[in-house]
Amino acid sequence: AVCATASLQGRPAPPGVRRRGSRAASRCGGRAPPAVRASVDTNPREEARVAGDARRVPVLIIPGFLSSASEYEGMADALRRFDASADVSIVPLRTADWYPTLAGGDFKEILDAVDAAATEALRRSGCSPDDKKLRVVGHSAGGWLARTWLGSAPYKGRVYGGARKTTLLLTLGTPHYSLERYPFGRVPEKLFDDDDAGVGRLEDEKNILKNINADDDTPWTASRAAQSTLALTNFRYPGAFEAGVRYVSVCGRGVVGSTPRRWLARTLGLEKNDQKEKEKETNARFFASVGAGVSYAASCGSCDGVDGDGVTPLLSAMLAGGWELVLEGVTHKPKPKVFSFHSRLSDDENENENDDDAWYGAPRVVHEWAREVFARDE
Repeated sequence: AVCATASLQGRPAPPGVRRRGSRAASRCGGRAPPAVRASVDTNPREEARVAGDARRVPVLIIPGFLSSASEYEGMADALRRFDASADVSIVPLRTADWYPTLAGGDFKEILDAVDAAATEALRRSGCSPDDKKLRVVGHSAGGWLARTWLGSAPYKGRVYGGARKTTLLLTLGTPHYSLERYPFGRVPEKLFDDDDAGVGRLEDEKNILKNINADDDTPWTASRAAQSTLALTNFRYPGAFEAGVRYVSVCGRGVVGSTPRRWLARTLGLEKNDQKEKEKETNARFFASVGAGVSYAASCGSCDGVDGDGVTPLLSAMLAGGWELVLEGVTHKPKPKVFSFHSRLSDDENENENDDDAWYGAPRVVHEWAREVFARDE
């Protein structure tokens, strides 16, 4: 099932679309109640064309953390097949390009690559560099980095201002509200020198935000923003921030997180019948659920019973004030065989479904969210 909730811009909601509060998701940590979601049963191609524009539609894919451009060729091909007017490109990143960030490096080189690729994508499609025509698809960390790139405040001395050329940001399994509580810790980024005027600007911004969000117990403080690009993005550009940009958050569900102790407690009552088959499925679910639990806890601070795509929990993925699509049984990345298990699909669907082909970039999954990429500009 594909589900969605509406943005807070006063537009009428399409069928199956619901409204979402602007503050609920930003606090994360399990405090936001899940939205009631309705299924959508429409023909995606009915709204796929951009009317009145003879030029090609520029679409830019931003890879996720530690991912290379080559991993998204299938996704790009699926988008091209979905709409013949699409001119799809991928930011040409290599896995090694991300390595400096593991040791506390900033994301400037990644953002420079995004900016150069965006300019080239517009040029190739026949648009001028400042035409507001670009549709950006960001997977995982690529989604929140796109929000950084959209912004108009300096980042490491450069203003990207990508919002002036972007009409849509669609994120796939992006942990927008991750608390970054990784099991082995994280090396703080040094985004500002001690004597940099940017620190003072952050304090000024904090005072402004206090007036706007006086009743919001946000974790996105100036001190955190000075040491984390993700925190800085949430601090400066909360929610669906940029006017004229349509934000769509897409996240899979069906992998429920757990701790090893909780999982074992639930499975001690295995029936004797078909014991081997049950144990095989139980082992696969164990690894998937506990592995997801580690990731969910790093993002939200809790894991037991938290649902998501196996890496990103729903609670962290839905950007406040934007539109939402929830994809049943869809995972963050292609699943290794050891983690393969029956999702919440029906038995008939599971017989015909390859679990390895159920991530955001699989052709049949791209078909579910691509209609949002090519929807008419409003």
